[in-house]
Amino acid sequence: MEKFSLMCPWPSSDDLCNKHYLVPSMLRTLPPKQISDLVNSAQLPSLFLKFDTGRVPPGLFPRFVLEFFQWCRKEFPGVDLPKTYINFARFNIFPSQGLSLVLLCHSSTIEVVVLSVKSAIDVVDVESIRAFRNQLTLIIDRVWKKFFWVKNIRCEVCFLCPVCSYGRVVSLCPQHPGESCKQEECLHFISESDLGDEKQAVCTNSDTAVDNRIHAEQFAPWISSRKEKRKSLVLPSEAVATLQLQRPSVGGEGDISLALPHDVSQSLKSKSVPARDIVCKLLNLSSLEAPAPDDRKWIRCLMRDAKYYDRTDVVNFLRENAPAGTTGPRLEESRSVMKIPWRRRTDLAVRLCGGEEWKIVADRLGFEDAYIRCFDNRFKNPVELILNLSGLNVGELYDVLVECEFPLLADLL
Repeated sequence: MEKFSLMCPWPSSDDLCNKHYLVPSMLRTLPPKQISDLVNSAQLPSLFLKFDTGRVPPGLFPRFVLEFFQWCRKEFPGVDLPKTYINFARFNIFPSQGLSLVLLCHSSTIEVVVLSVKSAIDVVDVESIRAFRNQLTLIIDRVWKKFFWVKNIRCEVCFLCPVCSYGRVVSLCPQHPGESCKQEECLHFISESDLGDEKQAVCTNSDTAVDNRIHAEQFAPWISSRKEKRKSLVLPSEAVATLQLQRPSVGGEGDISLALPHDVSQSLKSKSVPARDIVCKLLNLSSLEAPAPDDRKWIRCLMRDAKYYDRTDVVNFLRENAPAGTTGPRLEESRSVMKIPWRRRTDLAVRLCGGEEWKIVADRLGFEDAYIRCFDNRFKNPVELILNLSGLNVGELYDVLVECEFPLLADLL
């Protein structure tokens, strides 16, 4: 049944004895008017996945929903289960910000809709939407490799033509005489590949439009505008080779040679020992609030072992009571900075790029002034670039941020 998507394993529990499944045939139907009102409220144009067979392959949509949810759980820990109905799924990715994503299955296309309660899409939302777009391509690749029944079907990313199919209505339909045709098969879609900079896309279906040009900027932020592409130029390979840095000599408190006393280590293994008692076995609470250099090393060591033994209560206690920039990161210290979850990496980049902070970090990492000026003028997200070139792990980046006197930013990790 799983092979043909009659039921799909649902990652709602880590308990192997308590498995959950998504059974598409048991999903309820949402009233068409409610779906239409929801989609029409979107501020951004929808993205569509269109198939060369003219129909969405049977069983593909629930698999698509499942793959997207698995990615969401990895990138956004704690994300709620999506709201699922027949041919409909809504993911509340950032409920506090009012940003959600809807997957909607039509007869011939899968529609991706971004919903935001804000009057304007901000920088974080733009980065989120582009991450969704990139993930769609990866999901398509994964599904096409997993299931033989879609391997020979071609899928294309498209947008609804704003000239002849505005509002999902074809003004003059040759197949259905009269005005205002709403038949799905009569809508005109523009391929994403036709919206490049090399040529001007035009609508060839409308004989009466005064201006039949289609501009890529209309579909931002799904795709980058020409201006953004120029600002996001990739460095030549020679320059990248020149910038391959030695790992910086970081001071910090990340001494992995330290080992906790036996009684403290045993207490960590016992879930019944409260977090406060474990910390008090190692340190006085007064030293936790204003730690000396040696105390900081022990706090970092305790944090590392608490993560290893899955003692989230100890991790939270240390973060709540120790000064910022003291405990070390919540993430594993040995993890490459390029494997930091996308959401955290975006938060860090937004805060560092808000002023001159990123330049201080770049200077600490050994970049010359000429390169820092180049990054400032030619790259939209210089933080991503310097992290990519630095070769740091999470623990080293944490120490760099603390040394640069950005302890609150370090605690984002």
